[in-house]
Amino acid sequence: MARIFLSYRRADGVAAGARTAIYQALTKHYGTRSVFMDVERLQLAQDFRASLVQELRETDLMIVLIGPAWAPLMRERGDSENDFVRIEIESALAHDKPIMPLLLGDAVMPEADELPESIKTIAFNHGVQLDTGRYFEAGMAKLIGDLDEHIFASFARTRKRRRLATAVAAIVGLGALGAGGWLYQDPEKLPSDGNGAVTESAPAEIARNTGRIADSLENISEQFAAFGRAGGVIADARQPHELYHNAITYQERGDVQNARKAYATLLTFKLDKLDPYLRFAALVRAQEGPPGAQRALRGLGQAGDPALRDYALALQQPLAERRASLAYALKPEFAPAHYHLAGTYSSVELGRRTLAEIRRETELLNTFQRSDTAGHLLRWFIDQRLSSQWRDDAKQRLVANRARAPQAMFDAPVNMSWFKTNDGWMGNIQIAEAATQIEWRTADNTQFRATLMTANIDQRTGQPMPSLSVQLPTQQQAADVLVRYRDLRDAWQGPYTLRFEPQAEAFASDKRILEMTSTSWLSFRDFDGKVLLYFTSLMTYRGAIQSIRYGLNADAPTTEFTFPAWDKPGVATISADMTRYLEILATTTHAVVQLQYKDGSQSEIVRIQR
Repeated sequence: MARIFLSYRRADGVAAGARTAIYQALTKHYGTRSVFMDVERLQLAQDFRASLVQELRETDLMIVLIGPAWAPLMRERGDSENDFVRIEIESALAHDKPIMPLLLGDAVMPEADELPESIKTIAFNHGVQLDTGRYFEAGMAKLIGDLDEHIFASFARTRKRRRLATAVAAIVGLGALGAGGWLYQDPEKLPSDGNGAVTESAPAEIARNTGRIADSLENISEQFAAFGRAGGVIADARQPHELYHNAITYQERGDVQNARKAYATLLTFKLDKLDPYLRFAALVRAQEGPPGAQRALRGLGQAGDPALRDYALALQQPLAERRASLAYALKPEFAPAHYHLAGTYSSVELGRRTLAEIRRETELLNTFQRSDTAGHLLRWFIDQRLSSQWRDDAKQRLVANRARAPQAMFDAPVNMSWFKTNDGWMGNIQIAEAATQIEWRTADNTQFRATLMTANIDQRTGQPMPSLSVQLPTQQQAADVLVRYRDLRDAWQGPYTLRFEPQAEAFASDKRILEMTSTSWLSFRDFDGKVLLYFTSLMTYRGAIQSIRYGLNADAPTTEFTFPAWDKPGVATISADMTRYLEILATTTHAVVQLQYKDGSQSEIVRIQR
């Protein structure tokens, strides 16, 4: 039975107002015993702190109700010793419980730097938007359907992943015990009475063998490296480093049968080393695919290290299951899990990627490097060449990610530029990645509006490209504009808040147009036996101009052209009494012009030929 824990903050008005309706919708579908909310389930005179911890231990999913005031209140109260919203989330993280932010109304995902250090990771959880108005029932129906399909249907798999996390914890803990407790003894090598019964001298022989093999395991990496330099197959190999050397040698020669035999013998030793399991699985997978690798690993039974075997088994799963299993296995002291989970977000695994996937790979590669620096990588390898390959690969991928998506792109994946038109303000949305749908609204509106779909097919998505244009009225006051979009994986990103300032945008729009049309700033006209020099184009966009200097038949401007200032939004008007042109000498061959902008910058000197 699925168990859901609802976390909310009473002072967050939207969340407090919606909590009862959300609770009722969930209990109607899952039953009252499956949904916990403190005001509904805590009993009188009950220690609510102990009850919260107990409920969190038994829960399968925490849903955090986030209204518009949630993040400001967390900044204000989150560091308090008695802030129980923070304590609830900390407890859920400590017990490896999935956490789903439910964004109510206009709420947006909090940034990591808005949260206390202990719960920063939830800023990267995928949030779900829920309308609290007229579309509430439809939104709850979709939410429950998604929970059934994507969360609760996989509980059996989730429990396996939790066992994997426990196994990794066991790997980490037991790895510190040394090799003495992880030994393989061949009964044929023990003293016997000739009938198969072990003699009384066996314990002493076991002790001697234990000491010998323990010494071997202690220095296995150095011994393996020495054999690697020697090369060739070792005859009558018995010790771990000898067997591993032979397995790799056979593998490189293409002798699969002998390689598998050497690995099978090697993995009867309970080594706290991961690379033999990885190489064995890769060898079988190349011949028989992932199902074959899974069968071979399971065929080891309880021989070797079951925890490392289970970890290697998890790596043979399809992408979604592998990613979920590895997420449960993440431990700061187990660097391989960070490296392998990063691989599930790599371009090799996914091909074309979203910004969210590049960001996640980058985060995991960085944590992998930190774990390595702390000494949590080399201890899991016999063959240090493989760990060096991982290090080099991580560096190269981080460099490639920075080139593909610099930090500025993550900080501001959505931008807008505005142009004045006769019909109002035309906004042009720039998104740093492919989008299959774009929605926007101003802060004073509650409903997002989708931009139109164009007839053009986006080659990156294979779908029609959404329009990147939005429009605001001419008299629009300063406002926040919120933009969100669906990425290549059909996941909503945002909303991102962009500030619209009419005065600043009017200046930027005029300056942008002027810079794009510099060759038409001035124009010559022969009229009625006169030569006229027109400044009409400059007058149209004079909202950005502080001063205009020009010169005739010269290389530099010498004279100022005076004009009435324009400080209003919209296209500047040109009245009948304004000076738009000058009568000049017929001998004029060219003019030069230079603009001083209102932001203090200055244009190049532009030459206009007659």
